[in-house]
Amino acid sequence: MVEKLEDTFTITRGKHTIALGADIDPYQVLQNQAPFSPHGQFSFTNNYSNFTMSDFLLGYPSSAGRSIAKAETNQLGKFINFFAQDDYRVSQKLTLNLGLRYEHHQLPIDRYDVGATLVPLPGKPLYTPGDAVLVMAGYDQAAKYCNMPQYIMNAGTPQQYNLIACPDQMKALGFTGRAARSLWLGDNFNWAPRFGFAYRPTNSDRFVIRGGYGLFFELSEFNEFHYGFNNPVQAPDQFSNFAASSTPTPLQSAFIGGSTPPLSQAFMSLNVDSHLRQPYIHEWSFGFESQLTSSMSLEVRYVGTSAIDLGHFHFFGNQAEPGPGAVQPRRPYPDYGFTAYMSSGANANYNGLQTQFTKRIGHGLQFLAGYTFAKNISNNEGEEGAYSDGGAPQGQNDNDQRNERALTVDDVRHRFTFSSLYELPFGKGRRWLSTSNAVVNGFLGGWEFTALTSFQTGFPITPQSGIDSANVGTGNWRPDRICNGNLPSSQRSVARWFDTSCFTNAMLIADNNNGIFRFGDSGRSVITGPGIQNFDLAMLKDFRITESKKLQFRAEAFNALNHANFGADGVITHVNDPRFGQVTSASEPRDVQVALKFLF
Repeated sequence: MVEKLEDTFTITRGKHTIALGADIDPYQVLQNQAPFSPHGQFSFTNNYSNFTMSDFLLGYPSSAGRSIAKAETNQLGKFINFFAQDDYRVSQKLTLNLGLRYEHHQLPIDRYDVGATLVPLPGKPLYTPGDAVLVMAGYDQAAKYCNMPQYIMNAGTPQQYNLIACPDQMKALGFTGRAARSLWLGDNFNWAPRFGFAYRPTNSDRFVIRGGYGLFFELSEFNEFHYGFNNPVQAPDQFSNFAASSTPTPLQSAFIGGSTPPLSQAFMSLNVDSHLRQPYIHEWSFGFESQLTSSMSLEVRYVGTSAIDLGHFHFFGNQAEPGPGAVQPRRPYPDYGFTAYMSSGANANYNGLQTQFTKRIGHGLQFLAGYTFAKNISNNEGEEGAYSDGGAPQGQNDNDQRNERALTVDDVRHRFTFSSLYELPFGKGRRWLSTSNAVVNGFLGGWEFTALTSFQTGFPITPQSGIDSANVGTGNWRPDRICNGNLPSSQRSVARWFDTSCFTNAMLIADNNNGIFRFGDSGRSVITGPGIQNFDLAMLKDFRITESKKLQFRAEAFNALNHANFGADGVITHVNDPRFGQVTSASEPRDVQVALKFLF
């Protein structure tokens, strides 16, 4: 049983309304399991035939992966929160909101100690054997695995070292108490202040200026718990990358029986980083609300956020440095394969001007119109965004996050929305044909018309090279960029959405032929994808049967103008694809439906 404990105490004294509260919320996630592609997962590039589709037809993969064994997690933890807030009515014109909150998001322990994390060893230089150690959850698991022969390097020599930490080494690294099972060394930066104000300069609600600031903690680390149950010791995977310069490996030879690969060749699916900080976000806003008339109002506000230490999702962690020859010796931790885990260090910021014009119902008409002008930037999209835009947010160089700073995959520079309801002026109680005649009201009276409209600029998209020009084994690689690539709106078409001549692999290939291995210099999210124009229309009418029962007739048209909305996913972004730069798909066409509802 999991019990939630919370309480709030409020006291009012003069101009102050003070609230004190606590919230202790235990949680559990039981029997969570997601083996990595147990039937096999294969990727194809242009390693061998110079065309990705040809490699696929020949059966020559560039990588292959699958789970050999399965493990499940049964995780327990709690959230601990306390707060104090004072709403201070300074005067008839000014009200202040002052608050302070303490939040601690306790990372879980596993009932059966399933999980592992990779820990760099102090004083050991990167790119050298023995510079990191795998830490298992719990001393019992550490003792069980650390001295197995396959996890001991240079056995019987003065250079002997363990790939898995034994209990004594765990304690020396700080994994004591609860940390020995959660594999998290903790974070005590948990204080969140808040401030807000409302000012009525005319001493009236017709014009109000509002503003505020707050620090908030985020829960991105909870998205990555599941990686621990695919760790390479308790639930090993097979994962192989096949170099373009090697003899092709056919599909039937991609896996060798059910053998467990050494850690240097394993897919390292791991718990979150042991030094993870709790992500926090600064949020602020300033704006005004104005009552223009008895039925119309206007709101204008500036909203900003700055997110610090968000979850940095390393889908290609422990990535090799560019260079010739074998990949493994060039990894930061050469005793281990590439990793999937989350650490701190990702940042994002949003700045937006938001406006809203409201007309309340009057003369049968009401509507709401909104416009936003904004910009959203980040250097990592986390796990949820990593698979969008063709996987581009996974990054091409995991060791240099600065080059991943770009517009976010959901950045929309301009967005306009409009929603309205109009009661047609016919029938009883309306302007025209106001009569109690049942026939007239039955056919003409009581109709309502609604319209929903949205316009927005496109999401960013990223050209991709499809070649491992840096010879690092894993990554989502990009070409060189020799010009901007964005076309004026008048020149865009489904056959040529952007200028494909601005993106090339030619110089990367030429450098490879001369023994130079590097990443392409094109950035992420550099092209603006197709925007959205949408109109939804509906007509509806209620036919009352009794006081509590009625029939409702609805006729609706979605994308009523049948506008072709292509979306970013429909643009081909791979340089080697013959359709590079073309738009190949669109969202739903016009959809008309008629319905009759019985409401009671």
